[in-house]
Amino acid sequence: MLLISDSRKALQLLVVVLLSVVSMFSFATTDFFQSIEPNSLLFITVLAILLVTVLAGFVNTGLKRQWLHCLVPIQRAHNMDTAKTNHHHMENHFRWQLTLVFVSICLICALGSHLWLDNRQINKREYVEAVSGAYLNTLSQSLGEAFSSAYTLGLLIKHNQGSLDDFEDIAWEMLGSNPGLSALQLVPDGIISATIPKSGNEAAINHNLMTNPVQLPAVNEALESRQLTISGPFELVQGGVAAIARQPVYLQTDEGSQPLFWGFTAALIRFPDIIDNIGLRHLEQEGIAYELWNVSKTGERQTVYRSSTLSISDPMTLPVMVPNGEWMLSVAPVDGWISTEYFVIALLISGLIILVVTSAAASILHQPIRLQQEVDTRTDELLANESNFRKFFENNRSVMMLIDPDNGQIQQANEAASEFYGYSSEELTQCPISSINAMSEEEVDRARQQALSEERNYFQFQHRMKDGSIKHVEVYSTPIHTGPKFQLFSIIHDVSERHELETEMRLANNVFTHASEAIVVMDPAHKIIRTNAAFHTVTGVTKEDALNQALLRAINLVNIDESSIWQEVDETGSLTKGFWGMRPNDESYAVLLTLNLVRDKYGKPQNYIGLFSDITEIKQQEKKLTELAKKDSLTRLPNRSLFLDRLRTEIRRTARAPARIAVLFLDLDEFKIINDTWGHPAGDRALNTIAARLRTSVRENDTVARVGGDEFLVLLTDLSSEDMCAPILNRLLVAASSPIVVEGTEIRLSASIGVAFYPDNGNYAEQLIRQADHAMYRSKQLGRNRYTYFSETEDIDGSPSIECARELDKAIGTGELRVFYQPKVNLHNGEVSGFEALIRWQHPEKGLMNPAAFIKDIEGHEVFVRMDNWVLETVFKHLAAWQEQGFRTSVGVNVSAKQLQNPSFPGFVRDLLNAHPTVAAEQIEFEILESSALQDLTTVSETVQEFSAIGIEFALDDFGTGFSTLKRLQRLPVRALKIDIGFVLDMLHDPSSLALVKGVLALADAFNLRTVAEGVENKELGETLIRLGCKYGQGYGIAKPMPEEKVIPWYQGWCYPEEWQQASEDKNGPEESILVAEVEHRAWMRSFTRYTDEDPSQLPEMNSSSCAFGRWCQTEAFSKYGENPLFTEVVATHHQLHMVARELLSQPADKRDLQTLEQISRQLLALLRRLPVRSGSV
Repeated sequence: MLLISDSRKALQLLVVVLLSVVSMFSFATTDFFQSIEPNSLLFITVLAILLVTVLAGFVNTGLKRQWLHCLVPIQRAHNMDTAKTNHHHMENHFRWQLTLVFVSICLICALGSHLWLDNRQINKREYVEAVSGAYLNTLSQSLGEAFSSAYTLGLLIKHNQGSLDDFEDIAWEMLGSNPGLSALQLVPDGIISATIPKSGNEAAINHNLMTNPVQLPAVNEALESRQLTISGPFELVQGGVAAIARQPVYLQTDEGSQPLFWGFTAALIRFPDIIDNIGLRHLEQEGIAYELWNVSKTGERQTVYRSSTLSISDPMTLPVMVPNGEWMLSVAPVDGWISTEYFVIALLISGLIILVVTSAAASILHQPIRLQQEVDTRTDELLANESNFRKFFENNRSVMMLIDPDNGQIQQANEAASEFYGYSSEELTQCPISSINAMSEEEVDRARQQALSEERNYFQFQHRMKDGSIKHVEVYSTPIHTGPKFQLFSIIHDVSERHELETEMRLANNVFTHASEAIVVMDPAHKIIRTNAAFHTVTGVTKEDALNQALLRAINLVNIDESSIWQEVDETGSLTKGFWGMRPNDESYAVLLTLNLVRDKYGKPQNYIGLFSDITEIKQQEKKLTELAKKDSLTRLPNRSLFLDRLRTEIRRTARAPARIAVLFLDLDEFKIINDTWGHPAGDRALNTIAARLRTSVRENDTVARVGGDEFLVLLTDLSSEDMCAPILNRLLVAASSPIVVEGTEIRLSASIGVAFYPDNGNYAEQLIRQADHAMYRSKQLGRNRYTYFSETEDIDGSPSIECARELDKAIGTGELRVFYQPKVNLHNGEVSGFEALIRWQHPEKGLMNPAAFIKDIEGHEVFVRMDNWVLETVFKHLAAWQEQGFRTSVGVNVSAKQLQNPSFPGFVRDLLNAHPTVAAEQIEFEILESSALQDLTTVSETVQEFSAIGIEFALDDFGTGFSTLKRLQRLPVRALKIDIGFVLDMLHDPSSLALVKGVLALADAFNLRTVAEGVENKELGETLIRLGCKYGQGYGIAKPMPEEKVIPWYQGWCYPEEWQQASEDKNGPEESILVAEVEHRAWMRSFTRYTDEDPSQLPEMNSSSCAFGRWCQTEAFSKYGENPLFTEVVATHHQLHMVARELLSQPADKRDLQTLEQISRQLLALLRRLPVRSGSV
């Protein structure tokens, strides 16, 4: 009954709304509605809606009352009165809210409809005005042109003094050019005398306008105004309706008299002819009614022409300009400015919006009532079931918790939770849920809010146990109402084992899918059930073709015994073997196949796993390596490996027969020139040519092998004596020295050959090759293009030197040599005066080697000259490259005595200067050892003078280590002396070294030579050299030798030491005698230190008055500083130092501490430097 009552009330509400809409629609179709103004219509609509609102309110009130009757009995008995009061209040509140919403939406819809209809009307007016405007311009132009024809005729008559003989021709021409013109007339004295066209206008001829009461007012108006006058519309005597333009014509008479009235010229426009000509009737087709009208002189409205529409409602009037005024064109839509259909549409849409919004508002506003009812019901149910929930929560074996949704605090935890986490129930309820979650607190809070809003109720977390271990858990969490507020009810499941299993499965699947090796899984019948991507890449077999096929047949292995393979797998559990197979495209491939058997728990075959890798490239490479292992890739001659095999075989064979074997080591002389000049491809072609010649120069059973760039080994067998070898050796020399055409140029090479015999010189293959190698280098020393037999004496005495020369000769061609540069600096102002080129050998086994490690071993060898030439060539290249970068400097290059004595050396240098035009001779300085320069003074002097003539200067290196005489030095035209590094390093603590340095400086000054001190290893040495007057220096204290690419960066970052600048600027520095005293004291300290290190020969003078420093104090220093208190302090400090030294000598050797002595020594030196300088001291 209650449902029937509710349905009936709802039906009543719907009927009321529908009847209201139908009534308004019916009203909108009446003529009365169409005559109402829009604003009035809007007001009527609002009143109608409000009426519907009142009716709906009454019906709704009854419906709501029925809903209340339905809800109230649900409440519990003790809350009955309170529930009734609350529900009654909520219902009243709901009713007023709904009414307010309904009225508001009605007003909004009315306003929206009004604005929409107004916009439609504006758009329609714009449309009508735009369409009519086009015709309006045409009409105005047509009327103007037609009426102006009368004016033109009047001018012609006036011009011809009242006659117009060719009127007919002129009239027809005007009529032809003006479609809107229907006739032209001449009206002298007011009587129509001529009309064109005549047809249809016969009745107008001889008609007197002055007597026509209809035309007379217009005629008088034209006479009065004397201007073109438009009149009409009116009925014509010849029939029809027309408008006439009359132009009064006055003829000019004698001068000073009044113009003579001649008559009129007239232009007729017939209606509707002109209307049809301009297409004005088309307005009706556009749905526009129109009326063309004017106002007469009496003020009456005269309709010129109108559309067939009976009436025009609320027209828009547009002016039409005519010669003596304006006509009006009134236009309006045939169906009115606002059609009934638009009003009905606005009404229906408004009604629909009102209905939908009101219904939605009613549903939303009634939600609190329904929610309150549901809350009351759920509360009763929850209270009734709370006891059951407590039992379910506490006794369940699943981990359960109740969590405060606001702060995440654990409110309750069951016994299973305590067992799972390792905490007691009290401990759990005292900590927030974030404390056992491994995620960050922000992430935990975000998950809690998602659970509270029921956005998510399933989570995966990592929870921390009391013992610190981590377990993976799944959490199902949902909000429940268990008291005054909501709590999150969470059920936790331990899924750690499942997570580990899933991780292992994912890893195994990733390995299977992405492995670079092919993997295949087979069933017990050896049929394929799964493959990875690599399987199809290796075999070329598609997945569709492989599945359910026997493995060995699917991958098409060749030359296999399938049954034996599977038998071995079944017996041993695995098999690994290489096979060849054929891909579907007939391409062969090699695989390394591994098969493994997997058994089930009963020991029966469950699966077979196959893993195989594509080893095709490896097999092909093995084949190539096998070929390359025995043959030289360029000349196809046997290589060293094959040569050794044959040599060992011949040694074993010859050991049983009375015969000899000869091993020849052949090296082409200066072959590097071809590679450097024409490039390596040309060198390779030359090697092929020479290799072919060498092969044809020996016997058929002999072996020629290429073992290096330009090195060959030859094996001569079955020799009865050494003499049998000579013819073959000569043929080989001829083969190597025969002309070769390289890039169009004929050149000649030569070869150096070393020979070793078995069994005379050795019993082992490697020994014979090494001995032949040594003999070959002996041939090079003797002048090349020859052969030399190995000598045991040479092997003992010269082998290290020969080996070093051989390695260095190779190093020149392989790029192992490098040139480093050490700067030379002006010690007095910091300017970089140049660099010294220093050779380094980047040995593949010994690392970076200084020249001291190999120069002595190659002295006298030809390779020494080659090395000098290479260094000079490299220096020129570097100088040219630096100058391209804007850096210009000079370089000193060491040259050997053998190079200076070589008559071709000056020409070689001139060729380098010509090849590098940007490098000037002044940028090169040759440094020669003092001992080398004095070996052949005459030859060296001539060479030095020859170079000096072209601008290259010389410096005498390591000066002071030889046995020069002033006479010899005078004869040697050098420009600089380089003080040996040993003297410079020792001068601070060795008086003799200091004296020698001073002597060299004085000697250089006497001969006007520059001095360069080598070994400036620290700032103190540089400062001392500055005070001694040495101008230039080089050493680690300035910079270590550096490769060429670091020269410019070093130069850009070089900073002149402040101590040197101060020493250079200080004119009052220590006197020379004080410097000597400092050195004497340091020498004494070094001797004492060595003595304490158990070297009895080093005990210095222990008497402070007898040592060198003491004697200086008593003599020279006393005469200069005897009255200075600072000198007294110097003497006392020196005496104290000797006392401490004697005390140290009295102590056991292991108890001596030199720190006190060294401190006093530093004090003494500091006092010395504070002594004043006498005027004129250096």
